Amino acid sequence: PEHYVADVIRPLADLGIHFRGSVHVEAMPDDGADELDWVEGMIETGRCSYVKGFVASCDLTLETAEEEMERLRRASPARLRGVRWILNCVGKYRGGTTATHVGTLRHDGVDYLREPDFERGLASLEKQNLSF
Repeated sequence: PEHYVADVIRPLADLGIHFRGSVHVEAMPDDGADELDWVEGMIETGRCSYVKGFVASCDLTLETAEEEMERLRRASPARLRGVRWILNCVGKYRGGTTATHVGTLRHDGVDYLREPDFERGLASLEKQNLSF
């Protein structure tokens, strides 16, 4: 977080731009709620008080996707704004030689946009008042 202040916030201030805050977007964690707990801890200690919102990691194809979203909400009730799961997929990841993102290694190159379970999970976002 200290690098963010030096690399982003101070240069913006030097240009006369008032930085009001940022949104932490998931960084492909093993557990989305654990990542939120970790960043919330840094916010509480003042290491990154500029974080005003979260977009957390959540696999919407899981049968437990709604429960996972509720778990994310409990981890950060005031800051959770949405969820993300990297979908860039034109087949299995091949070391950056195609448009498939390295994040798809979490789901072995499955094209989620063609998965009925993804559609079910996506539809449940509205109940949670979250974006994707």
